[in-house]
Amino acid sequence: MLAKWSGWVRRRDELVMQYDFQGGHIGNGSCQVQIIVNVQRGSFGPLHKLVNFMVVPQIATEAGYFAMVLRSHSSGSTTGFIPVRTSPVPGNATLLNVEDRENADKVLELLLLGQELDFTIWAQKEPILRLPLHNDVGFKRQFESLSSELRARP
Repeated sequence: MLAKWSGWVRRRDELVMQYDFQGGHIGNGSCQVQIIVNVQRGSFGPLHKLVNFMVVPQIATEAGYFAMVLRSHSSGSTTGFIPVRTSPVPGNATLLNVEDRENADKVLELLLLGQELDFTIWAQKEPILRLPLHNDVGFKRQFESLSSELRARP
């Protein structure tokens, strides 16, 4: 399988990495995954992290729940099974939302390690998507910069 990625890109208060895969077992052999981390300042100062994954082609035709696992290649650290809310998106995509803050923090901890990751989506006890995701220290640098800016805002 051939993979290309964008590197971590900042869009306002979001950090985004896009992956393009060729030669996979989904859709017509190509697949795209985006990791979208939105960082917001809470009312009393703490930062809230919202984590979403966008998958093309569509892997869920209706709203519901799948399970997701992220695992580091080198350290073996893992999120364990995390429920993700599925929402079909026009244009043949599925949005996977990590709803729970504790689980979003687990995903964030793995991203901050800057290590290569395995990304697996499970539906009804079966893995339906398993992909290697490149990750590097760029996320940590961008996240720390964004967090500092948000804390400094009035």
